[in-house]
Amino acid sequence: MQTLVLYIGAMVNLLPAFMIGVSGLGITLLLVDIILIGMKRWVPLGIELHLFDVWMASMGLLLGIAIYHSLMVHYDNFSHWATMVKFLYTNGQLPTAGGADQIISFTSYPPAMALFINYFVHLVGFSEGSMLLGQFIYIWAALYSVFAFLKDKTRSLLAAILVLTIAVTMIFNVEIRFNNLLVDYVLAVVALAGLTGVYVYQKRPTLQMIHVMLAASNLLLIKNSGAFFVALIFVYYAYTLFVNRTRRAPMRQKVMAGFQNFLRWLMGLGISYLPFYLWSRHVKQSFTTSKHEISAAAYGQQLQQESGQYFSEIAHKMLQANAHLSSLSTRGFILFNVVLLVTWIVLKMLGHRNRLLKMALLFDGIFVIYYFSMYVMYIVSMPYAEAIQLAGFERYMSTIVILLLLLSAATLVITLDESFYEQDFEKRNLRSFSSLTAKKAYQMGAMFCFFFSVIGINSEIGGMHFNDKFNQNALPLKLKALSHDEMQLNQCHILVVDARQSEVDSYYAAFVGKYYFFSPNVEAREAFDMSPQELKELNDSYDYVVIPNEHETYSKLMDKAYHQKVKTGLFKTEKNGLKPVSQLTF
Repeated sequence: MQTLVLYIGAMVNLLPAFMIGVSGLGITLLLVDIILIGMKRWVPLGIELHLFDVWMASMGLLLGIAIYHSLMVHYDNFSHWATMVKFLYTNGQLPTAGGADQIISFTSYPPAMALFINYFVHLVGFSEGSMLLGQFIYIWAALYSVFAFLKDKTRSLLAAILVLTIAVTMIFNVEIRFNNLLVDYVLAVVALAGLTGVYVYQKRPTLQMIHVMLAASNLLLIKNSGAFFVALIFVYYAYTLFVNRTRRAPMRQKVMAGFQNFLRWLMGLGISYLPFYLWSRHVKQSFTTSKHEISAAAYGQQLQQESGQYFSEIAHKMLQANAHLSSLSTRGFILFNVVLLVTWIVLKMLGHRNRLLKMALLFDGIFVIYYFSMYVMYIVSMPYAEAIQLAGFERYMSTIVILLLLLSAATLVITLDESFYEQDFEKRNLRSFSSLTAKKAYQMGAMFCFFFSVIGINSEIGGMHFNDKFNQNALPLKLKALSHDEMQLNQCHILVVDARQSEVDSYYAAFVGKYYFFSPNVEAREAFDMSPQELKELNDSYDYVVIPNEHETYSKLMDKAYHQKVKTGLFKTEKNGLKPVSQLTF
């Protein structure tokens, strides 16, 4: 709800006022609650503390500390996500087509996560660590919804299975981890929260519809590919409306209830889509062209340009990528299938009927449909050079694997709860087991899951620390060391002299430079096959030159052109050479 309110504020160009309003409303409601409780007119909700609450709080704190102090080096942070947050923080509005707003390249990307992170960093202060922590809080809150599948929250084994699954999902998030602002993990857990709400609120239809609309509208505003998960939520929502609630009703009542539910479902779908529709209109009205914009005309044009050989080549590469166990998505697919099938067999042998086989087949079907949607995405919306390399393939696949792992765990704990010896929650105690052997197996299973869940979190933290040490010489850190993080959007023309050709060719150096120096006019160059006079003319076309690592060719040319020895640093261009400076001036 906070994110949607902030989105409305951004769309009417009143984002700063709406941020104050969100905080002010929260503080006001808290004070009203305290006053009513003091006057004994309101009874506060009872707080129940369970093992999974302790685990989420303690592990979340450890992860949060590690994330706050970690480094941000991933390409996409600087090409869009972090740059968008910085723009919102400094300008207080969405980018427009004119002026320095051109620093935002992917103008069609929905702004939900950037708006929430911007709100968070306004509360705690702007830094890369604050941005990462803001997104992690959003993720951790959405993950907490999985515990709503616990019918009996006192059962430690069931809670332990869920916390272990949360830790396991981090293995499949290893491509980006939590110390990046990419939204692949966010999509999975917000989709999980949406599906959880449909399940939990089946007997509260109004609250169920509100929850569905909140989750679906957020998914569409997080990333365009969230549409797949919105479809998933609404299919499940339709199932609960048209199958579960009318299964045993008389025919006339079924027809009336079905009509009412259809209107409810249709209204939920329409309201959920409305924020995204307004965003699409905003993009079309504000920008003549926009990268990765959803457009049937653009997709059709790209399809006409591609050949049948290209289609088959992409399909072959995707299948080949998943043909080996080295693929994380393949391992995830095998993992949830094996766990569900083995549990199904064991429970069948013990005489317990269960739905785990059906659920495994359902999840396989979802996986295949998502896989096909990925194939379509590579064909119609990705440039040839990236598509032919399956750019980001494992990262995109991690989203569906993470979601299906969490849903498999939820299905597992529901089924196991239905298979327990004592089905009356009130009678469950330390003796509610069919035998001493069953009790020991229960206790060992719970201890095993909790133990390895903690190890999994420790591994994630260790992985982030390892990445930080490995990236000590990364370009973002080099630029950060040369000058403070510029917070004023400007039009300075800056040349980044980068000795690594790969960083120049991929535009990584340019995007990192645009983020730190906060100018859309940053260019990177590695090749300097030119005369001293040509170097002078090149330098004169820029306001500043930044050299993060010593560039031998550029240094020699500088010596010949200006008789000036330069190695690394930030320099202001002048007629007689380069003047070392500590920050931009404009």
